[in-house]
Amino acid sequence: MGKNRRGVIEIKMDLLENAVRHAEGITRMMHSCNLSYLTLKRYVQELTASNLLSEVLVRQKYRVARGYAVTEKGLRALHLYRESSQLLN
Repeated sequence: MGKNRRGVIEIKMDLLENAVRHAEGITRMMHSCNLSYLTLKRYVQELTASNLLSEVLVRQKYRVARGYAVTEKGLRALHLYRESSQLLN
């Protein structure tokens, strides 16, 4: 049995979906998307450079940390991805 690995697009869409639900810090994104820190940082940098994610301040229990939220452009990309996935399945 071969592993069913996610492609680059699926990983990026997972990151955007998590950011839609709530702005998250790197650690929470890393756990929810099941990615290593270095892999996550690379994808987050690509998504922010493409204006699909934006850096925001996230209020945590005892501090304010840097997090990421989906942009309007990211919402459009996610919507188009969902539509195309439905058409192909």
